[in-house]
Amino acid sequence: MHKLVIAVLLLLIAGGLLFARLGHHPLWDDEATTALYAKSIWFTGDAHALVDHNLIAFKQGAELRNLRNRYMPPLGFWVAAPFVGILGDTALAARLPFALCGWLTIVLIVWWLWREKAETLTWLLMALGILGNVSFMLFARQCRYYALTTLLSALLAYLYLHREKRFPRSLTVGLAFVALLASNYLSYLALCGCALVDYLFWGRRDRPLRLVDWVGVLTPQIFLGSAVLYVWNPLIAKRIWGASSASWLSERLTLLWWNLRELNGCEFGVGTLLLAAPLLALIMKDRWLLRASVALLAYVIVVTIASPQQVGVTGLATVRYLVPLIPLCIFIGVRVIQVLTAGRAWLALPLALVAFQTNLLHGGRYATLGMRTAFSDVLRHNRLRCTPLEYLRELRSPPPSTYQAVSQWIDRNVTQGQSIWVLPNYATYPLMFLSRKPVYAWQLAWPPQDQFKSLDEIHFFGRKPPDFVIVFGPSLTELRPFLADRAYVRAATIDRFWADLIRPEMHFHAFRPVTDFDRSDQAVYVFKRRAVARGARDSSQSLPLPL
Repeated sequence: MHKLVIAVLLLLIAGGLLFARLGHHPLWDDEATTALYAKSIWFTGDAHALVDHNLIAFKQGAELRNLRNRYMPPLGFWVAAPFVGILGDTALAARLPFALCGWLTIVLIVWWLWREKAETLTWLLMALGILGNVSFMLFARQCRYYALTTLLSALLAYLYLHREKRFPRSLTVGLAFVALLASNYLSYLALCGCALVDYLFWGRRDRPLRLVDWVGVLTPQIFLGSAVLYVWNPLIAKRIWGASSASWLSERLTLLWWNLRELNGCEFGVGTLLLAAPLLALIMKDRWLLRASVALLAYVIVVTIASPQQVGVTGLATVRYLVPLIPLCIFIGVRVIQVLTAGRAWLALPLALVAFQTNLLHGGRYATLGMRTAFSDVLRHNRLRCTPLEYLRELRSPPPSTYQAVSQWIDRNVTQGQSIWVLPNYATYPLMFLSRKPVYAWQLAWPPQDQFKSLDEIHFFGRKPPDFVIVFGPSLTELRPFLADRAYVRAATIDRFWADLIRPEMHFHAFRPVTDFDRSDQAVYVFKRRAVARGARDSSQSLPLPL
């Protein structure tokens, strides 16, 4: 009875944390492109880059082939498409299917605990770990692949550990792997690496796969997986991320350290407990703790090797690739607490409260050691905090949205068909999703690639001057040469901190409003093109461009 009560309360509270104010904030950059492609799929049947009169051309169209997205694995777009198509172009509609995936992941964990006949203490500790993991909640609330890959990875882990010698079950596993591949390539590779390592060390002795099982698992991946890779080509990443300037080995070692650091700093898992896990596993001969620790390390190593990220671009790991590890990190934390306290509830529960409800065991003020970002001074994360309490405060009183304020200005001041150039480029797409009247200009380089030759010249840098220029924060420095001869005049300053800090990564997320910033270069600035007298030369077309 106690377990049933815990399960019901866990699902209800988690549902509240996942769905409360889900559509309050407008979509941020990558969310907006996902929702725009989902809308395109609903109306055209493919991830077409032309949506109404606008073009989705991130990084000058590097993701596109024949004006269709052929880089991003497509399943996330297709999952969002019916919600955006039927419920409308809203943030709630776009995020809803992924929040459902997050909630279903918790349902799967509950079922897993029930099937394993876990002790009441394990139920309580897992509930505290899940409800205290703000990163899980934040990533599950995004219109991106994060929650989808987490659900599929958890499902595959469950099917692997409860595998049955039946061909239909093996075929199900193979199809689930294909779905994971179609959601995110790195998640697929990393989970394959985990499964292979575990099978070689433990699985083949516990429950070896027969030939017919291998056929069921591999056949869908070979045929359907090849079809996915043929259409959506991950090698396009070279055009998006650029070439590395460092030696491969030193770069990967640096990235490995960053990935391990961010697991703790972004509170995917409790760093102190994750470090203690392999040592405790060896001392106490805890087989499951050892398997879990090896699986976590294998996942991180595969992501590190296969990641397209270059260390010269930023000082942070692209932590979104590690999101499917969050349930495993919670399990490891719970197992370590149980081992350390020898299953004594009066010791385990207080330790779990400290571990899962605060960042004390993450290192407190030192949790973000080495994670210096452009927002470090604004976020002030280097302090002891109760992260779930910060999250609840945010849900009760969300920070105002910069994108929403800019969109409202556009709706009031820009007429149908007028053009806007947005700096930086990634800020174009949230505005494109919110305000559909303008044409969002200057996303492509000239001369045009073959796939872009039929497009209006307003989409190309320098070909036609845009009616407005909207500049977010530090990009104002890039724009100064463009404004040199006063072809554009400032039309407005929107008094909001330039970055909408709602991304799920802890180093990019503000739980409270950002009010203390320099209005001279950290707000949002709108410039309007001066009217050109008839017969006069339009000097705005000859200005140096900040590309």
